[in-house]
Amino acid sequence: MVHEGTIGVFPLFCSRYMLNRYVICLISLSACKEDVLLHEITAVELCEKISGNECDNNQDVFSVDTPIIYAAVSATVTQSTRITFIWRFIDADFEIDRASIEVADLSDGPGFQFAGSLSRPDNGWPAGTYEVRVEMQGGNSVAKSFEVR
Repeated sequence: MVHEGTIGVFPLFCSRYMLNRYVICLISLSACKEDVLLHEITAVELCEKISGNECDNNQDVFSVDTPIIYAAVSATVTQSTRITFIWRFIDADFEIDRASIEVADLSDGPGFQFAGSLSRPDNGWPAGTYEVRVEMQGGNSVAKSFEVR
């Protein structure tokens, strides 16, 4: 016997319940789509001299007496974020330095140039392989290796 307010043999509240579960399932599936990056590091260059947050000459080999190594970064930033530079001496599995900056002023548009640096130790750079990793909160990270000889 089919009563008013039913669809087939299921009461109407059951069909609404099923429909709600279906809608929740669709919303859950759409939430699982790949996240869109709010920020993206598009390039990292290393150098000994910098002009206006850009490297004069991109290089991946430095001498033991290089005074400062710069990492110049190009990025697209769509809202305020934190950028972290992590400098490592790979041969000794040692983190040398970690420094973060906040990017909050987006008045010039989404394209950004910024730079981090690492100064030579008092006794000079130990020869070997190094890496700088630049990480953006809400975005990607890029690692760049370099040699000191």
